[in-house]
Amino acid sequence: MRRIVARVAGSTLALAGVLAFPLAASAYQEAPMLAEQVAAGALPPVDERLPAEPLVLEPREAVGTYGGELTFGIKGMADWVLLQRTMGYEPLVTWNPEWDEIVPNIAKAFHVNEDATEFVFELREGMKWSDGHPFTADDIVFWFEDILLDPDVSPGIPTGMRAGGEPPVLTKVDDLTVKFEFEESNGLFLQYVAYARGGFEMTSFPKHYFEQFHLKYNENADELAKELGFSNWLDMFQDRSGDYMAPWRFRGDVPVLLPWMLQTGLETLASSQQVVAVRNPYYFKVDPEGNQLPYIDRAVYASVQDDEVLLLKALNGEIDFQDRNIGIDANRAVLYDGQEAGGYRFYEVALSDMNTGIISINQTIPDDRKREIFTNKDFRIALSHAINRQEIIDIVHQGVGEPWQAAPRPDTPLYSERLAKQYTEYDPDLANRMLDAILPDRGANGMRTYSDGTPFTFVLEASDAHGLRFPDAAELVVRYWQEVGIDAQVRVMDRALLDQRRIANVQDAMIWRGFGGSLDAIVDTRWYVPVTGNSNFGIPWTQWAEGEAGGIEPPQSVKDHMAMYREVALTPTLEGQIEKYGELLEVSADQFYVFGISLRGPGFGIVKTDLGNAPQVVPAGGDILDPAHSRLEQLFWKN
Repeated sequence: MRRIVARVAGSTLALAGVLAFPLAASAYQEAPMLAEQVAAGALPPVDERLPAEPLVLEPREAVGTYGGELTFGIKGMADWVLLQRTMGYEPLVTWNPEWDEIVPNIAKAFHVNEDATEFVFELREGMKWSDGHPFTADDIVFWFEDILLDPDVSPGIPTGMRAGGEPPVLTKVDDLTVKFEFEESNGLFLQYVAYARGGFEMTSFPKHYFEQFHLKYNENADELAKELGFSNWLDMFQDRSGDYMAPWRFRGDVPVLLPWMLQTGLETLASSQQVVAVRNPYYFKVDPEGNQLPYIDRAVYASVQDDEVLLLKALNGEIDFQDRNIGIDANRAVLYDGQEAGGYRFYEVALSDMNTGIISINQTIPDDRKREIFTNKDFRIALSHAINRQEIIDIVHQGVGEPWQAAPRPDTPLYSERLAKQYTEYDPDLANRMLDAILPDRGANGMRTYSDGTPFTFVLEASDAHGLRFPDAAELVVRYWQEVGIDAQVRVMDRALLDQRRIANVQDAMIWRGFGGSLDAIVDTRWYVPVTGNSNFGIPWTQWAEGEAGGIEPPQSVKDHMAMYREVALTPTLEGQIEKYGELLEVSADQFYVFGISLRGPGFGIVKTDLGNAPQVVPAGGDILDPAHSRLEQLFWKN
């Protein structure tokens, strides 16, 4: 079967169709469980459920067979991201498995004009939500006008949805076509849509479901809210949508476009000890023989108390395909030895992450005296030289990795040796000399003080997240700093509280995951230039740039750096973006906003050996939701 995929080459027109010709309706097959429902009159025939031109997914190994379930281990409701990373995400366009081109997904075709100011997406005729209701341009318009642009509903308009500081104009061309028009070039828009963070929400808000909770469409929405125990329609709407990025995450009644749909909401996990998702009978993909995907009937998320219980389940062969909370360095040896008994094998997780821990000193801290010290680049350089990175690698990360700053990985076109390696040498004598020029006075305990004798002290905040042992690394870091007279302390806290504090701009310093190590750095710029709300060293600077409340005007050097990123976004070709971003990273090296610990080595996960079409390598990163991007809808049981 001949396929046509989209290639975005320079600023040329990009057209994409999935099939050169549609399959005959009689060529489609479906899972036995759905055939039974059709026979019982509970579902329409498969050819009426599929779009006129379904997306044909070439299997990794072979055309599969229907049936069975996938079992994952979930660590309570706080681990909701596991659902997002396994049930899938379906943006308008997506990256291909090789990660070298953007291809159609929900959109059957897309067009980009020469200067990347106009993006047209053609939807699939006859495509439906999981409840059978048509998916049309109205759903995208609803998301854009009634959620994204509504400040009471949306947390703000992301940088990727802006050009020249302004959001696009969205036009419904017809029921199956939408057009985004920017005032200036937005060469990053397709990438933004293709990554999970940017594109997922565009196709996650079925208008026919959410309009019942929205005052604009239901004049009795406030009354309905009070009947359901809410103070007003907005509280009700936000409860029903659950979360801006994943509206289905808490509720089982929200229609989706995913391979599987929740039977019940995540709130049932405590009572039932599991969450179950079943196949979506209206899923829009088929294999080359016309079999509607997914092959597997159900995804089961079994509740586990902690990492130790999850490890035992994996060793017992009770986990089918997972790296989240399993693929951590401390588990590698025991899981490797247990492969034969557990009936699983390893797969490699190809991380786009570049660091095991990025330390950000808050350069916008409200405390004037601390801010004067924190904004001193030599202070940050001294702290970096005081860290014994190799010891952290040996103790915390089992010897895997090498000293590394916040810098793209060496196997990417954005690699900068200067940015990656500067100030990584462990040199406490140099650190002491540099600090003597900044904080020469010391108290009786040997810790440095302000000139008036007041102790200089600050807190490094950490949360036990991502399996990277941030608290353990942080304890070692502050010990090294104390050895050069810096009275730093570690405070370990819940991830939600950590997030609240960084957004409120009240933290002194924190350690977090090193996102943006590959080409995704062009979109996820958090550690390189402060143009997103995740740049923890200067969030108010980004708020100033966006004209938001709480913003603080940055120094001119930072404003000039922000302007460089705007030039990247104005560049319509990937080749040009890489060149300009390389120039931007040189300034990132000059600014030295944050510092890292070590380069992350390849990750790993486990997959049952009799699971067909399972990948050997899974791409992963902050905006790459693994393993969903590896097309879990094509997995099948061989026996």
